[in-house]
Amino acid sequence: MKTYLYSPHNEQPNKENLRLWVKSLRETEEPQIQGHLGKEEGGRCCLGVACDVAVANNVIPAPVVRNKGILHYGTREDWLELPAEVANWLGISKNPRIGTGLTATVANDDLGWTFGQIATLLEEKYELNED
Repeated sequence: MKTYLYSPHNEQPNKENLRLWVKSLRETEEPQIQGHLGKEEGGRCCLGVACDVAVANNVIPAPVVRNKGILHYGTREDWLELPAEVANWLGISKNPRIGTGLTATVANDDLGWTFGQIATLLEEKYELNED
């Protein structure tokens, strides 16, 4: 597994990897949840979907199941925000802004936006349809 160094202040979006996340947001059959990256019995938040894409691409190992079936991802076993390895692989912050003052976590957890709506904002924010 490749090591990724995280820098929260220097976003350099990796469009290829971001497109994989957007595609997965549009195609996943996991139910959308709030408050955690993922649950063992099923369900992911939008950032949890990114973690699953990173697992599938050998960026991080499969998640570890902890208390009450909550999935923990990455070397620090994150369960609320993107692990540093995933954020760096995507080239974005651990709680990326997807609009003016709007983070992915707020869109998913507080506003209840669908995966499709979040995917559309990611495409616009990172200009994923322009290459």
